[in-house]
Amino acid sequence: MTEAQRHQILLDLLAQTGFVTVEQVMSRARDLTRYRPT
Repeated sequence: MTEAQRHQILLDLLAQTGFVTVEQVMSRARDLTRYRPT
């Protein structure tokens, strides 16, 4: 598992508990796309 994948899983869990907003999750997801081939 890469660091980016680990972060994404953590963000998904936090989002489910309402710890972060949808905007924060989407912003982070856009950042992670720079490290992933499309």
